[in-house]
Amino acid sequence: SDPQFEKEWPFDGYAIRSSNGKCFVEPKKIFLSNLASIPPPNWNIPGLEEHVLKYPDTRFPFMATRGCPMQCSFCNTDQQWGKRVRTRTVQHVVDELKQAYDQFHIKNFHCVDDNILVQHKWALDLFREISNQLSKDINISFSNFDLRFLKDEILDALKDIGVKQITIATETGTETNQRRISKYLK
Repeated sequence: SDPQFEKEWPFDGYAIRSSNGKCFVEPKKIFLSNLASIPPPNWNIPGLEEHVLKYPDTRFPFMATRGCPMQCSFCNTDQQWGKRVRTRTVQHVVDELKQAYDQFHIKNFHCVDDNILVQHKWALDLFREISNQLSKDINISFSNFDLRFLKDEILDALKDIGVKQITIATETGTETNQRRISKYLK
């Protein structure tokens, strides 16, 4: 422990090397619970519109959830964002995408959530509102889909918003390796 560091920087979730060379880890314990308090990204940066015109296929990231209860041994999501899944409001996410499209002509987005499908009903509501409220020329891609949460109605909703490609997390088929990485599938 480094009392001077802790006095100057009072937060959790960090690692430091002390002057004697030993490492100290302060685990993350406090996680943001109200994701609506996160302001939308400030896309008003010099050169953005020119970039979008010159490189129209650039995908801009967005996050809609934090946390994952899975605790797979190879992943640090539960340490970084917590085990409890928290979601932004559906309208908050849609408004962020709409603002980027309306103001800066951004058409391509990539959802970088670690596992957006954990809260099934919320994810369906998000996909439906994207379909209802956003322009049809917006392209959204998604990563990190867990097969345990990927259902036909999710695929249908993704198709309705024009998603052409998703990334499914690579899994192992052997029970021995599943136990080793804390991934319990059928």
